[in-house]
Amino acid sequence: MRLSPDQTDDLVEWARQTPGVQEVRLFTGSSGEHDPAGVDLALTLGGFDVGDPLTLYWFERERWEASLAMTLGLPVTLHWYDAQGAPKVYATYQGHSFVVYSGKP
Repeated sequence: MRLSPDQTDDLVEWARQTPGVQEVRLFTGSSGEHDPAGVDLALTLGGFDVGDPLTLYWFERERWEASLAMTLGLPVTLHWYDAQGAPKVYATYQGHSFVVYSGKP
C-alpha cells in the first residue's frame, strides 16, 4: 500500500502529536491481517514518560487505529514494532517496510 503525499504528511503530523510514538513504519507486503484496501503500520513506542510500551500499545491501539482511519481515509491496522517484545512482527517488517516517521527520542 502506498500513501499519497497528503496522507503521508497527515500521518507524520499524527505521529508528532501522539505521545509515545517514536517511529512509524509502513508495511509494503501483504500480512493478510487487514482489509486489502487498508494500510498496515508498525509503531515503535517509548520515551521517558511512556512507562511500559506494550501497555501503552494495548491501551491505545483501537483509539489510534480509529483516529488514523479518519485521518487517512482508509482502514488502518497497527502493530507494535519491537525486536524483543514482538519478534514475529519485527521480522516481518524488517524486509518489507520503510520508515515514514522517526522523531521523538
